[in-house]
Amino acid sequence: MGLKRVMRILGPVLLAVLVPAASVAQEKTIEAPKELSKEEIKKIRDSLPRKHPAGGNFFISPIDEQPNRFSFLLSDADNRTLADSFSLSQMQIFTAVMMEAKKFADTNEGAGTKDVPSVTRFVDKKEPAFIVDVEKAGIQSRYYITLACLTGRITVNAGATKRDGKEHETLFSKLLTRLQAVQPTPPKQEQ
Repeated sequence: MGLKRVMRILGPVLLAVLVPAASVAQEKTIEAPKELSKEEIKKIRDSLPRKHPAGGNFFISPIDEQPNRFSFLLSDADNRTLADSFSLSQMQIFTAVMMEAKKFADTNEGAGTKDVPSVTRFVDKKEPAFIVDVEKAGIQSRYYITLACLTGRITVNAGATKRDGKEHETLFSKLLTRLQAVQPTPPKQEQ
Protein backbone atom coordinates (compact mmCIF):
# COMPACT_ATOMS: atom_id res chain seq x y z
CA MET A 1 0.00 0.00 0.00
CA GLY A 2 2.89 2.35 0.68
CA LEU A 3 4.17 2.06 -2.91
CA LYS A 4 0.78 2.98 -4.35
CA ARG A 5 0.58 6.05 -2.13
CA VAL A 6 4.10 7.15 -3.13
CA MET A 7 3.26 6.66 -6.84
CA ARG A 8 0.09 8.72 -6.46
CA ILE A 9 2.09 11.60 -5.05
CA LEU A 10 5.24 11.30 -7.17
CA GLY A 11 3.50 10.31 -10.45
CA PRO A 12 1.93 13.68 -11.17
CA VAL A 13 5.11 15.48 -10.03
CA LEU A 14 7.27 13.38 -12.36
CA LEU A 15 4.87 13.95 -15.25
CA ALA A 16 4.84 17.69 -14.60
CA VAL A 17 8.64 17.78 -14.76
CA LEU A 18 9.31 15.26 -17.57
CA VAL A 19 6.69 16.31 -20.14
CA PRO A 20 7.93 19.92 -20.51
CA ALA A 21 11.53 18.70 -20.55
CA ALA A 22 10.75 16.21 -23.34
CA SER A 23 8.89 18.80 -25.39
CA VAL A 24 11.74 21.31 -25.04
CA ALA A 25 14.17 18.70 -26.31
CA GLN A 26 11.97 18.09 -29.39
CA GLU A 27 11.36 21.72 -30.32
CA LYS A 28 12.75 22.85 -33.67
CA THR A 29 13.77 26.39 -34.16
CA ILE A 30 12.13 28.16 -37.06
CA GLU A 31 13.98 31.05 -38.54
CA ALA A 32 12.07 34.25 -39.03
CA PRO A 33 11.55 35.07 -42.70
CA LYS A 34 13.99 37.55 -44.15
CA GLU A 35 12.48 40.94 -44.87
CA LEU A 36 12.52 41.74 -48.58
CA SER A 37 13.97 44.97 -49.84
CA LYS A 38 11.95 47.31 -52.04
CA GLU A 39 14.02 46.22 -55.05
CA GLU A 40 13.30 42.53 -54.38
CA ILE A 41 9.57 43.21 -54.00
CA LYS A 42 9.56 45.19 -57.26
CA LYS A 43 11.42 42.38 -59.04
CA ILE A 44 8.89 39.78 -57.83
CA ARG A 45 5.93 42.02 -58.73
CA ASP A 46 7.33 42.68 -62.23
CA SER A 47 7.84 38.96 -62.85
CA LEU A 48 4.16 38.18 -62.20
CA PRO A 49 1.76 38.17 -65.15
CA ARG A 50 -0.04 41.48 -65.55
CA LYS A 51 -3.31 40.05 -66.78
CA HIS A 52 -5.06 36.82 -66.02
CA PRO A 53 -5.82 34.67 -69.04
CA ALA A 54 -9.11 35.83 -70.50
CA GLY A 55 -11.67 34.09 -72.63
CA GLY A 56 -12.93 30.59 -72.99
CA ASN A 57 -11.09 27.36 -73.56
CA PHE A 58 -11.81 23.77 -74.53
CA PHE A 59 -10.52 20.21 -74.28
CA ILE A 60 -11.34 17.38 -76.69
CA SER A 61 -9.91 13.89 -76.45
CA PRO A 62 -10.92 10.38 -77.51
CA ILE A 63 -12.00 8.14 -74.65
CA ASP A 64 -9.66 5.13 -74.47
CA GLU A 65 -12.19 2.68 -73.07
CA GLN A 66 -14.94 3.60 -75.54
CA PRO A 67 -13.99 3.67 -79.19
CA ASN A 68 -15.75 6.36 -81.23
CA ARG A 69 -16.52 8.47 -78.13
CA PHE A 70 -14.91 11.75 -77.16
CA SER A 71 -14.61 13.75 -73.98
CA PHE A 72 -15.47 17.41 -74.60
CA LEU A 73 -15.00 20.18 -72.05
CA LEU A 74 -15.84 23.84 -72.70
CA SER A 75 -15.12 26.73 -70.32
CA ASP A 76 -15.98 30.42 -70.45
CA ALA A 77 -14.17 33.58 -69.34
CA ASP A 78 -15.62 33.24 -65.82
CA ASN A 79 -14.11 29.74 -65.44
CA ARG A 80 -17.48 28.02 -65.60
CA THR A 81 -17.08 24.67 -67.29
CA LEU A 82 -19.27 22.03 -68.83
CA ALA A 83 -18.11 18.58 -69.85
CA ASP A 84 -19.75 15.60 -71.50
CA SER A 85 -18.91 12.75 -73.80
CA PHE A 86 -20.04 12.66 -77.41
CA SER A 87 -20.05 10.07 -80.17
CA LEU A 88 -18.03 10.34 -83.35
CA SER A 89 -21.20 11.10 -85.33
CA GLN A 90 -22.03 13.96 -82.92
CA MET A 91 -18.51 15.35 -83.34
CA GLN A 92 -18.95 15.23 -87.12
CA ILE A 93 -22.20 17.18 -86.78
CA PHE A 94 -20.45 19.75 -84.56
CA THR A 95 -17.76 20.13 -87.22
CA ALA A 96 -20.32 20.56 -90.01
CA VAL A 97 -22.25 23.20 -88.00
CA MET A 98 -19.02 25.12 -87.33
CA MET A 99 -17.94 24.96 -90.97
CA GLU A 100 -21.28 26.36 -92.14
CA ALA A 101 -21.09 29.13 -89.52
CA LYS A 102 -17.55 30.00 -90.68
CA LYS A 103 -18.64 30.14 -94.33
CA PHE A 104 -21.45 32.51 -93.39
CA ALA A 105 -19.24 34.63 -91.11
CA ASP A 106 -16.72 35.16 -93.93
CA THR A 107 -19.33 36.75 -96.23
CA ASN A 108 -21.14 40.09 -96.06
CA GLU A 109 -24.51 38.32 -96.30
CA GLY A 110 -26.85 39.37 -93.51
CA ALA A 111 -24.34 41.83 -92.04
CA GLY A 112 -25.70 44.33 -89.58
CA THR A 113 -24.29 47.68 -88.56
CA LYS A 114 -22.17 48.49 -85.53
CA ASP A 115 -25.24 49.98 -83.87
CA VAL A 116 -27.62 47.17 -84.88
CA PRO A 117 -25.73 43.89 -85.31
CA SER A 118 -27.47 40.87 -86.81
CA VAL A 119 -27.25 37.41 -85.26
CA THR A 120 -27.68 34.15 -87.16
CA ARG A 121 -27.94 30.79 -85.37
CA PHE A 122 -26.50 27.54 -86.70
CA VAL A 123 -27.77 24.30 -85.19
CA ASP A 124 -28.54 20.81 -86.45
CA LYS A 125 -32.19 19.87 -85.86
CA LYS A 126 -31.27 16.32 -84.88
CA GLU A 127 -28.40 17.41 -82.59
CA PRO A 128 -29.35 20.50 -80.56
CA ALA A 129 -26.48 20.04 -78.06
CA PHE A 130 -24.16 22.27 -80.08
CA ILE A 131 -25.12 25.76 -81.27
CA VAL A 132 -23.08 28.44 -83.03
CA ASP A 133 -24.33 32.02 -83.18
CA VAL A 134 -22.66 34.45 -85.59
CA GLU A 135 -23.06 38.13 -84.79
CA LYS A 136 -22.24 40.48 -87.66
CA ALA A 137 -21.58 44.13 -86.89
CA GLY A 138 -19.93 46.28 -89.54
CA ILE A 139 -17.02 44.33 -91.02
CA GLN A 140 -16.67 42.11 -87.95
CA SER A 141 -18.11 38.66 -87.27
CA ARG A 142 -18.22 37.37 -83.69
CA TYR A 143 -18.79 33.72 -82.76
CA TYR A 144 -20.69 32.42 -79.75
CA ILE A 145 -20.64 28.67 -79.03
CA THR A 146 -23.29 27.06 -76.85
CA LEU A 147 -22.94 23.54 -75.47
CA ALA A 148 -26.01 21.99 -73.88
CA CYS A 149 -26.19 18.58 -72.22
CA LEU A 150 -27.83 16.85 -69.27
CA THR A 151 -25.54 18.54 -66.75
CA GLY A 152 -26.16 22.08 -67.95
CA ARG A 153 -25.65 24.69 -70.62
CA ILE A 154 -22.80 27.11 -71.32
CA THR A 155 -22.32 29.86 -73.90
CA VAL A 156 -18.80 31.01 -74.71
CA ASN A 157 -17.63 34.05 -76.63
CA ALA A 158 -15.40 32.29 -79.18
CA GLY A 159 -13.76 35.36 -80.66
CA ALA A 160 -14.23 37.84 -83.49
CA THR A 161 -12.80 38.14 -86.97
CA LYS A 162 -12.82 40.81 -89.63
CA ARG A 163 -14.24 39.88 -92.99
CA ASP A 164 -11.03 40.77 -94.79
CA GLY A 165 -10.14 37.38 -96.28
CA LYS A 166 -7.32 36.78 -93.76
CA GLU A 167 -7.22 33.93 -91.26
CA HIS A 168 -7.65 35.10 -87.65
CA GLU A 169 -6.81 32.87 -84.71
CA THR A 170 -9.73 32.68 -82.31
CA LEU A 171 -11.16 30.12 -79.93
CA PHE A 172 -13.57 29.26 -82.73
CA SER A 173 -10.79 28.53 -85.23
CA LYS A 174 -8.80 26.50 -82.67
CA LEU A 175 -11.87 24.43 -81.79
CA LEU A 176 -12.71 23.81 -85.45
CA THR A 177 -9.12 22.72 -86.15
CA ARG A 178 -9.18 20.35 -83.16
CA LEU A 179 -12.54 18.88 -84.15
CA GLN A 180 -11.23 18.19 -87.65
CA ALA A 181 -8.05 16.62 -86.23
CA VAL A 182 -9.79 14.11 -83.95
CA GLN A 183 -11.97 12.70 -86.70
CA PRO A 184 -10.72 9.77 -88.73
CA THR A 185 -9.72 10.51 -92.30
CA PRO A 186 -11.76 8.61 -94.86
CA PRO A 187 -9.87 5.88 -96.74
CA LYS A 188 -8.61 6.85 -100.17
CA GLN A 189 -10.52 5.28 -103.04
CA GLU A 190 -8.49 3.58 -105.72
CA GLN A 191 -9.41 4.38 -109.30
